[in-house]
Amino acid sequence: MPAVDTPAVQRMTAALFIEKSWRSPSSTRFWGLLLLAAVIASAGVVGDSTATVIGAMIVAPLMTPILGSALAVVLADRAHLVRIAARGTADVRVGELRGKTLAVVAAMLLLVAVPLTTGTAAVARDRQLADDAKPVAEQWAAERHWAVNAVDALGGRITVTTVGLPPVPPLADLRTALDKAGMDDADVEVHLIGGGTRRCPAGSTTCFEP
Repeated sequence: MPAVDTPAVQRMTAALFIEKSWRSPSSTRFWGLLLLAAVIASAGVVGDSTATVIGAMIVAPLMTPILGSALAVVLADRAHLVRIAARGTADVRVGELRGKTLAVVAAMLLLVAVPLTTGTAAVARDRQLADDAKPVAEQWAAERHWAVNAVDALGGRITVTTVGLPPVPPLADLRTALDKAGMDDADVEVHLIGGGTRRCPAGSTTCFEP
């Protein structure tokens, strides 16, 4: 097995070992990318986008500490390995942080937590709205010998995808049925497969093409 010279080991440790100081390039890069990944993941949750959450996983710099741990094992660097396991990758004691640094960390956590909480509640409301609207839309379609392919909700707007033979059922009846079911404050958009799109705004029984 070929030997690894000291300069090569130094290059690997410099690239994979995250330094203690928050001002060091490795620590700044790690926490910057981690914060960016948290913001992207929050946006993915708010938008109910799986692809965006996966993108946040790609941006997150978690491979660096994993490879750093592997290098510590290979080099038998027990001190670095124990430091990672005991106190986390950045190896920063809370007692060593200044008040300004703690305020910045708290602000960053708040920046991520607020949209994450708000977005999660909005997604839950949309899912509940879609679940409530689905049986109403299916009954409306079945009575007119049509079929509902999907019922979704986004931002408080109900989207119904339906298909059937002409003529198009009266969409005002769907609007009325949703109003009676307690969804009178939600706009409705109906996608007719092969027949365009109709919108039925809240508070109105008139449906029109957007």
